[in-house]
Amino acid sequence: KMTTAGAESFMDFVKLLFGGLVVVVAILEFLVSSKPSFKSSPEYRRLRNKYLTGYLLFKLADWLQGPYFYSVYASKGFPAEAIGKLFLAGFVSSMVLGTFIGSFADRMGRTKGCQLCGVLFALSCLSTHADDYSLLFAGRLCGGVATSLLFSSFESWMVCEHKNEKLPDDARSNLFGLGMLGDGIVAMVAGFVAETAKEHRGFSGPFDVSAVVLILGTIVVALTWRENYGDSKVEGLGNFSTAFRVLFTEWRTLTVGLASSLFEGAMYSFVFLWTSTLQEAATAAGVGELPLGTIFSCFMACCMIGSRVFSLLCKVAEIETFVIPMLMLACGSLLIPITSSSFSVTLGAFLAFEFCVGIYFPSMGCMRAKYVPEDVRSTVMNLFRVPLNLFVVLLILYSDAIGRAASFACAGTGLATASLMMAALRLAGPAKPKKKSK
Repeated sequence: KMTTAGAESFMDFVKLLFGGLVVVVAILEFLVSSKPSFKSSPEYRRLRNKYLTGYLLFKLADWLQGPYFYSVYASKGFPAEAIGKLFLAGFVSSMVLGTFIGSFADRMGRTKGCQLCGVLFALSCLSTHADDYSLLFAGRLCGGVATSLLFSSFESWMVCEHKNEKLPDDARSNLFGLGMLGDGIVAMVAGFVAETAKEHRGFSGPFDVSAVVLILGTIVVALTWRENYGDSKVEGLGNFSTAFRVLFTEWRTLTVGLASSLFEGAMYSFVFLWTSTLQEAATAAGVGELPLGTIFSCFMACCMIGSRVFSLLCKVAEIETFVIPMLMLACGSLLIPITSSSFSVTLGAFLAFEFCVGIYFPSMGCMRAKYVPEDVRSTVMNLFRVPLNLFVVLLILYSDAIGRAASFACAGTGLATASLMMAALRLAGPAKPKKKSK
């Protein structure tokens, strides 16, 4: 068992690691901060300020809910099985209801989709005050739909505005990179805010703060974002027939979507498994209880490093080229816990995976902007999330049965498959961006 001095020494190491990672972020940001001509454009600055303000308020609200998701329900006396069903309800709702409601943004407007996201997320947060299980369940259904809107409407709005302002592709890549950098920052801030809110208002406190932030974000979007649309003339399920036609006739769009689902499915596997995997390795190494909050901050710093590396890579290579080694690195990172029980090796592998996450999100955003038609962008993006949510549901249901090693193996296999798909896309050569699916 680790001594008190040894535990303090390890804490000092983790804090030093976090500080070193932050220094790397700062150095990379300095290298990235050259000023291409589009950065002086008033159109770019206006879009950047509007998008990042609205988007990051919603992401802050989303991160605030994470640390005490389990605890807020456990504090009401519900058993683990009942809490698991609440967790499952959010993903099933996102897969079923979110897919249909998410397409609403293409027809009725992306700004309205973002506002609906805020309302549904706020209702989900406020439901945590209820003691009635059915109300908590309804809140999770709202949260699942809101998640689908969060991961489709905001990106669709920004891509359309970028096109309307006639800005260069580099400007769009820069916005995606800044969005990922900001996401890492607000995630770390959210951890400290959530802890403070919990101390003052109990386990529902972080959700109350999240609801306030969501209301503020919804007001900001309503007042500062102009509306844009996909195909607003399509009625009923017309968006879905068009979206399915795109997926079955445009193999590049389907390839990007499936690769996205495979990566994010692996990412959710990591989310479910990293704490228990690291804690088991730490116990075997005599480290004792881990400072999970500080380690999480290290993960977010690695995401930020990845976002800055993405911006640097965009200057020298095509995205379709550098995502292939990124996916291979991510694959190797999640296979390491199967072959090694070393704490330091496992921690290094997980930091490498988070670095890949930082490259992945802006890269995939840019590829979706290139390969997904504008008129059904939100609809197609939500269809991409169906296999992702199905994977997460199956993971929740069967992860105990198949074991941790098999879960990591499934995630690694998915990432290896995604890298092969991206290699096929790269070998096929460039295709013209799809503006309309008609």
